[in-house]
Amino acid sequence: MNKQGLSRLRQMAIVMFAVALTGCASGTRPPKAPIPLVVYDEGGNLNRPYIASGAEGNTSAIEMYRNCTTDPHTGQTCWKMVYAAVGAWGAVMLQNPAGNWGDRPGGWDLTGASKLTFWARGETEGKSLRFRMAD
Repeated sequence: MNKQGLSRLRQMAIVMFAVALTGCASGTRPPKAPIPLVVYDEGGNLNRPYIASGAEGNTSAIEMYRNCTTDPHTGQTCWKMVYAAVGAWGAVMLQNPAGNWGDRPGGWDLTGASKLTFWARGETEGKSLRFRMAD
């Protein structure tokens, strides 16, 4: 990685991932999800149940690499997010269907699910991440 790339990684401030797990318009019921519901798998499979289609905050500072091969937890690839700004924030929302802010049918019925499991790490120490799940 060049000096500019390393500098941008060092400038990473706060990245928030909000996962909208229901996203249903009132009066509709989403389909029952298979448990476990895999949100990301090897190579960023396009048949995944949620799409990174929503963003808030300083969105121009968010870079996403869906097929990163740098030290994945499991498998050959991982999803790398870089936030390249100081003193601001950015958020990426995983939505179903893409662009759904809860105003139309979508999402999954997660009845029976008891936990959310994921792996996250920073490239350098001293960074702050916040993960949230909305219903």
